[in-house]
Amino acid sequence: MEKRTSLRLLMLEDDPLDAELEITALEEAGFDCQWTRVETRAAFLAELDAPQYDVILADFNLPSFDGLTALRLFLDRRLDFPFILVSGNLGEETAIESLKAGATDYVLKSRLSRLGLAVQRALREKAGERQQREAEEDRRRLSSAVNQVAEAVVITDLDGRILYLNPAFEKMTGYTRAEAVGTVAPVLERQDQTAAAGADGVRSAVSMGRTWHGRLVNLRKDGMSYTADTTVGPVRDEHGTIVNYVAVQRDVTNELRMEAQYRQAQKMEAMGRLAGGVAHDFNNLLTAIVGYTQLLLDRIPPDSDLRRDLVQIDGACERATTLVRSLLTFSRRDPSRPEVLDLNAVVNNVAGLLRRVIGEDVELISQIGSDVAAVRADPGQIEQLLMNLSVNARDAMPGGGRLVIQTEAVTLDADQVPKGMDLVPGCYARLSVSDTGVGMEEQVLGHLFEPFFTTKPAGEGTGLGLSIVYGIVKRHNGYITVESRPRKGTTFRIYLPVVAGHDAPTATPITPALGGASRGGQEMILLVEDEAPVRMLVQRALEGAGYRVLPAADASAAIDAFRAHAQEIVLLVTDVVMPDTNGPALFEALTKDCPSLKVLFLSGYAGEIVRGRGVMQDAPFLQKPFKLADLSRRVREILDK
Repeated sequence: MEKRTSLRLLMLEDDPLDAELEITALEEAGFDCQWTRVETRAAFLAELDAPQYDVILADFNLPSFDGLTALRLFLDRRLDFPFILVSGNLGEETAIESLKAGATDYVLKSRLSRLGLAVQRALREKAGERQQREAEEDRRRLSSAVNQVAEAVVITDLDGRILYLNPAFEKMTGYTRAEAVGTVAPVLERQDQTAAAGADGVRSAVSMGRTWHGRLVNLRKDGMSYTADTTVGPVRDEHGTIVNYVAVQRDVTNELRMEAQYRQAQKMEAMGRLAGGVAHDFNNLLTAIVGYTQLLLDRIPPDSDLRRDLVQIDGACERATTLVRSLLTFSRRDPSRPEVLDLNAVVNNVAGLLRRVIGEDVELISQIGSDVAAVRADPGQIEQLLMNLSVNARDAMPGGGRLVIQTEAVTLDADQVPKGMDLVPGCYARLSVSDTGVGMEEQVLGHLFEPFFTTKPAGEGTGLGLSIVYGIVKRHNGYITVESRPRKGTTFRIYLPVVAGHDAPTATPITPALGGASRGGQEMILLVEDEAPVRMLVQRALEGAGYRVLPAADASAAIDAFRAHAQEIVLLVTDVVMPDTNGPALFEALTKDCPSLKVLFLSGYAGEIVRGRGVMQDAPFLQKPFKLADLSRRVREILDK
């Protein structure tokens, strides 16, 4: 049995017999009809206000109404189903006028056999119109969405010429729609061999009808490169034939920069832990080497060949000490002494020393900003930062050149913070160090602050200079950038947060304490040191200064010695980190019985680790390795307080 089509009819017809004939014609054409018949304008409008119909069949002439008026009322309501005129005497001219007015079709009552076909065709055309409108609406929604997404979308023909691009593409690349449409997609323009290989992969995949995913490096209109996560795939028609290609790109340049900064921070943290551990053992060794070398120097005549050899050993120890401290500075584990200071004063203080370091063939220019506010920083570390950058600049200008050190006040609003810079908006003091040297390639810039990375020949650099600079800047909550091009020189810019509402005192450069003998004494000192060479060295040095020394290798031996001489011991000289207990815990235990006991802490660890063992910020502390004269002087200062 043939399936019949349900049809809901609204019939505007004053003759019931004609209505029955029309229904019969439709049923013979395969429709299963449900209908409502109306004759008046009011009844017709009432049905239009709650439409539940598939088709309207309207007589052209009614006693109080007419088909054209009904058509206008129907069209005013923008109803989406066919309106067919059915009339007994509709002339050709009137029929054409009705179709122009918006009627779907017309059928003469004398030819009702045609009514079923007319309704079928009208329903089919209306369904097609709806599909077309829905498709157009889908396209509009899709176009609106594509125009608003952050990813760049490009559609090309089979030859790679751009047919469409969205606003994100214009923003990402700098090319306007007018400049890009019709040209070969920039996704195929490369700047290095690696990127060219990626482009070949794109071509190979899409030519075989596959979708390609990967990361590509493109060039913006201004020549700057950017990295994009890219998907390129074929677009097929309803028959499965590839008719276009579509590429979607997301700019990940800033993400990669942030990832690189994170990896750099991880490397610095790992190196910091390594440096802190190595420094402890190395400083104990250096303490013994430096100390015994000084003892030998004191016993050998000035004109002895042996003395000259010992002087060389002493100098090598000084360089080793500097290297260890550089490691600790770069790892942010060296004790920092920040203070509110005038950055301009630091630059002026160090300028004289820099002129001697960089040589006569390099012109040093200081450009001091008059409105630079105070910063909170360790003046010694800022001087070291300037020294490291200046030495690097000197090495980059073997034939001479110009070194410019500039300070200036800058205020960064939210939209002025350079992309990728980990800075909050606000006021900063900017310290710039520029040279006219050989410059650097871009691949070198990516490794510049890595520890032990250097472009200098073997034996001419440790690779720590810029890592130390990086560590100092981060320690001061600042940010450092570098700009460099081959044969165009290099500029480092350091941003340091300013301290509002403070007058900056003139900074005094940090210099090592001068050597020289210090007045000794006859007091009794309890010495606790688990490293035997260091313990024996300190004992000899203090006894040589006249003190009475009770040596102990650990806390247990120290407590026994203290109990035997509690009334005589006035000073505890102790290592901080020991196997059985630490120095602060030992000092606390001894002061319960002798509150007047004084202390001097010694350690090969940096101040950060030492404070973690209970040493207070202002507690007397001497960093290993130390000069014996410094030890004697510090002991005397503590006892005389």
